Amino acid sequence: MPDTTQQNQPIAALAEQVRELTVQVKKLRRRMLYASIYEVLKLILIVGPLIFSLWYFGPQLQQLYRTWSTLMQNANQYSNPSADQQQQMLEQIRAQYPQLFR
Repeated sequence: MPDTTQQNQPIAALAEQVRELTVQVKKLRRRMLYASIYEVLKLILIVGPLIFSLWYFGPQLQQLYRTWSTLMQNANQYSNPSADQQQQMLEQIRAQYPQLFR
């Protein structure tokens, strides 16, 4: 009959290796969990302020766009104005902003 202690030694060694592997797998799972949490936090820290700023500054951005559109339309309209048109534009500006021409 074979010696049972000799047969149990490889089994005990394998059991020890399984325990070590189990510990390593737990560590890897924990690291993967922390990595996924970190990625979500990073996404929130980058995308969150962008969404908030678009929501908060939305009216100002719309006003800026309207002003820019008007400015570009006027620039295209008066891209090469004649002397009479230039004089009319100057009078309009003086009427709108009298504090600039004191």
